[in-house]
Amino acid sequence: MGGRGRPSGSLFFDINHPVQALLFRPVIERLKSEGYSSQVFARNKDVTLGLLERFGIRASTLGERRRGRLGAIIELMTREARLLRLAFRERPEAIIGTSVHAARVGRLSGAVSIVVNDDDAAAVPLFARLAYPLADVIVTPACLG
Repeated sequence: MGGRGRPSGSLFFDINHPVQALLFRPVIERLKSEGYSSQVFARNKDVTLGLLERFGIRASTLGERRRGRLGAIIELMTREARLLRLAFRERPEAIIGTSVHAARVGRLSGAVSIVVNDDDAAAVPLFARLAYPLADVIVTPACLG
């Protein structure tokens, strides 16, 4: 990501589900071996934090997990506001994640936003409508393309 193949700056990873810990683990490890520094922010959902800890990946949470529709909205707003504040303060080179706020915070903070979606856009139309226009890079499995 840095000029001439050299790392520059840090990377933010936004992990919201246990399967994403499995998905991003080799990416985080590979980038670390190439000299990139990463900060991982994870949602306290199911075994996500436990998996990351087991993999030796230090993760911070951006808010408490909430239940119900209103709780989910408050949680999303809190996570996004905190991620945005951190992005303005620390100026990551890229924000990588599977959430709309990874795309939105990337756009607002000037970081490259890399949005990963393991679903067909037709299966998650609201996500695609909100995240895709703001993302610098959209990563989906080839079988969906």
